[in-house]
Amino acid sequence: MSVASRPAVLGSRALTVDSVVVVSTFFVTAAAGMLYWVVAARVIPPHELGIQTALISLVTTIGTVTAYGVGSAFKAMLSTPDCPRRERLIDGVTITIGASCSFGALGGFFAGELVSNRAQGVLLVLCGSVVMALFVLKDSVLIGLHASRWLPIVNVASVALKVILVIVLATVLPLGALWATLIPAALGACAVFGLLGPWILRRSGGRTDRGRVAAVDRSRLRAFALRDGIASTTSFGLILVLPFITTLVAGPVAGATLALALSVAQVLDFVPDGIGAALTAHLARDAAALISQVRRIWVISQCLVVVGAATLVAASPLIGKVFGSAYSSSGFSITLGLLVAASVLRVPYSIWMSVLRSAMDTRTILRSNTLVFAVTFPVTLALTGAWGSIGAGLGLLISSLLLSAVGTQDLRRRWLTEGARTHPRVRGFASGATSTD
Repeated sequence: MSVASRPAVLGSRALTVDSVVVVSTFFVTAAAGMLYWVVAARVIPPHELGIQTALISLVTTIGTVTAYGVGSAFKAMLSTPDCPRRERLIDGVTITIGASCSFGALGGFFAGELVSNRAQGVLLVLCGSVVMALFVLKDSVLIGLHASRWLPIVNVASVALKVILVIVLATVLPLGALWATLIPAALGACAVFGLLGPWILRRSGGRTDRGRVAAVDRSRLRAFALRDGIASTTSFGLILVLPFITTLVAGPVAGATLALALSVAQVLDFVPDGIGAALTAHLARDAAALISQVRRIWVISQCLVVVGAATLVAASPLIGKVFGSAYSSSGFSITLGLLVAASVLRVPYSIWMSVLRSAMDTRTILRSNTLVFAVTFPVTLALTGAWGSIGAGLGLLISSLLLSAVGTQDLRRRWLTEGARTHPRVRGFASGATSTD
């Protein structure tokens, strides 16, 4: 093997290992998460479960979208050798807590109709949003610091506790399913930010090249987080908030049906999301060695998701019965089929966003996502009002189709053709230069 080719092979191997770890962790936690929903669906009546899934959807959405931009920045920036990691981590956590507090308080007012005491509802949604934001952010911290090996330990422990708590609390406390979600999330976040993160930073030393620190300074982090956060809100945030919207527009039973179907279908999203997270971190560190791997990663992700989707569609009647008789109708199967098809369509979009994030090109992501959201959100609302969970699934399918078209076209144009690889912008990215927009 030539000396020149050795870094590419080593980089590809490290990317493969991290991808397997991240995706495997997501799958295990998803399986345990479905067990959580099976238990919740069997011990909580559909109407009450619909209210709790709406609240869980709300705090999860606020927490995720307020952490997602900073998390994407962590994956792209913490991996670079010139990043002052401790300072950027403090900046990112501060931004995330401030944003989740603000939007959590606002979200609490929208949840007033779901909770008997409005003041308690606002406080619950605010605190829950902060907890979920830090829980989501911890994964990006570990991936960005190339400490993905800790993900299975933290996440599996958290979701196992979640299943245990829903069994114990569902019939004992009001909103028991919500508390069973928030308590393990808080403990998992504390484990990473209070113990693992500082330990990893002490081991890495944190030395930086002062001549290049400007590439990952505080203002760059803020701009990246703002653009990517807004873009994520208009794409991934729509998926998370759909159960809440469905409950408000079509009623708690429809909201519960959609939430349970999403808990199954989102297993497919973990494949491109997990591989994409590892891809962002490794491309940011050594783009020249790995940019040629994008096509292979896309093909592997697409094949895995298609096989998984076919399996879920075939098993959808059985899956509905597992959740209980209230979800064994054709409505659940149709909803799940639409959500699964949407996940298949989103694969190239997820890979595309991972490549752009590693190049810190958040402007393109923001423009594309905002345009698609402006077109499809009113359509999704109308379809949900007309057909409940089936309409919500159809709206998400339309949105995913448009996002897939954007991602596929831009990936092929800028990264996958031989002519595109010789383009100055791509050569600059592969040589380590990143967007300064």
